[in-house]
Parts: sequence; structure tokens; C-alpha cells
Amino acid sequence: MCLPIPVILVLLLVAAIPGTGRASSASASSDGLHCLALTVYWEARSLSKRGRVAVAHVVINRVANDEFPESICQVIRQGGETLNRCQFSWWCDGKPDVPTNPDAWQQAIATARSVLAGESIDPTGGALYFHNEGVNPPWTGSLIRTGKIDAHVFYR
Repeated sequence: MCLPIPVILVLLLVAAIPGTGRASSASASSDGLHCLALTVYWEARSLSKRGRVAVAHVVINRVANDEFPESICQVIRQGGETLNRCQFSWWCDGKPDVPTNPDAWQQAIATARSVLAGESIDPTGGALYFHNEGVNPPWTGSLIRTGKIDAHVFYR
């Protein structure tokens, strides 16, 4: 079977993350890294570095909040894969979740690692939610807007 070059690169990049290969036993931290990197990739890959960091911090802020699940992957998967019930649109959009842009995937991994290592300050002011500026979800009315970074509006 001959795969297109971008798919081969993505598979190699995913395999390079500890805990994502079939033969490895994934630790909670490597699973968390992978889930966070996927969220940064799918929710913020076209944004600035600050925008990518902001999305990662929303996930971390949720993990630290008692109203959300205790792990990164659980936070991201909360609500299941039912459209409009999930917390992050990439998780329940019905599309394949394999990154297709190797450069953006590397940036997402680097962002996730940096945020998990505590190498960045939360630019969202403790936000637990965000949405694209092009939509106006009804849930924003009961929240405090903490700012706007690139195309995302943040709330707590």
C-alpha cells in the first residue's frame, strides 16, 4: 500500500510522540500531551503562537477546575462525540482526527509541551471557554468575557 507523502509524514510525527505508538504503553502524561496537541492543532493551528497557547490554557484551566473532568483527555472528550454536545468541535465533527499539515502538527506539539511544562503565562485570564468570533453561542450571556486573541473570544 502506497500512502501519499503527507500521510506518511503525519504517521511518523504521531509515532514520534511518546505513548502514541501501538507497541508502547502510554502514560497519562503522554496521552494528555497527545490530546492537548490535537486540540491545539484542530482548534488553533491557523492562529498566532499566542492564540495556540490560549487554547491550550483553556484546556488546562478546565482540568484545574472542579466542574470539569480531572484529565486533559477527559476534558477534551467531555460530552461525547455527539454534535453540539461536545466541548471542542473537532472532537465531534465526524471528520478524521489525524493531522494533515506536518508543520502545524509540530507547532501544536511544541505548544502543548510548552504549556504542560509551565513555560507560558495564561493569556486568557483564566478562561474556561472560547468560541470563534464568527459565531454567537447562547451560553456566552452568563459568562465573563476575559478577552479576544486572534479569531477567538474567551470567557470564564
